Amino acid sequence: MTAIGKVGSFLVFAFLAFTCFAFFFAYDATAQSLSFDSFLNKPRLHLTAGFDKPAAQKNSPVRLIIYGHLQEGWHLYSVQSHPHLNIIPTSVIFQNSWYQTQGKLIESETELLFDEALGEAVQTHRKQFQLQQNLWIGKDTPLGHLDLTGYVQYQVCNQNVCLDPQHTECPGHMKVVN
Repeated sequence: MTAIGKVGSFLVFAFLAFTCFAFFFAYDATAQSLSFDSFLNKPRLHLTAGFDKPAAQKNSPVRLIIYGHLQEGWHLYSVQSHPHLNIIPTSVIFQNSWYQTQGKLIESETELLFDEALGEAVQTHRKQFQLQQNLWIGKDTPLGHLDLTGYVQYQVCNQNVCLDPQHTECPGHMKVVN
């Protein structure tokens, strides 16, 4: 066999090996389909934030509501911690000083899922979910339109692999009135 023939055979073998490897690890057991896209790309998480009322007064409570939509075939972990597992619970990190958080982060109903990657059942969110946080608007908060800056920290997995912890910015806007 010539050198060109050997290189060509190697390239065909390498392509077939990569394709088999990719489909093996991209198999999505929840959707019962092969997803090459899930192997090559990180899952998409879309977040939007809003408040339970259009304006808040100084020295009063307001509720932040974060709406999330996660790409099919993936899940993220609940806000509940699992100290014996090496997973990152979903959390919201705030970066402003004009309000204070009150109470724990509230989440929409979770789904108990046997996570093949962990070998254990854990509380998760799939597809659509909500996170809510009660905030207190302080008496020294300036009047007008204010930006709430922060991000959601989370870890996403499918039935084969968990990705490193990630964070997605989730800006919000609040009008503060007298």
